[in-house]
Amino acid sequence: MNSDPSQPSRDLPVYDGETDTRYSIEVIAELAGVNPQTVLHYQAQGFIRPADRDADEAALFDDECLRQLRRIGHLRATCEMND
Repeated sequence: MNSDPSQPSRDLPVYDGETDTRYSIEVIAELAGVNPQTVLHYQAQGFIRPADRDADEAALFDDECLRQLRRIGHLRATCEMND
């Protein structure tokens, strides 16, 4: 079992549909329940990294970034942490 929560577990199955999805900053922010500025802040802090870039060089995020954003939100809520 993987003890590093920032890395996906090798024991869990990965399905093709889970690896190809890319989200714009606006979409991933909405799915994670944060605003786009928060996504940019976490990206600048190194908590998440874009998975890809579109034709205009805008950041695209994947499902792992979405999980990480939700994990951060959960930790902030349960530990009563502020930015």
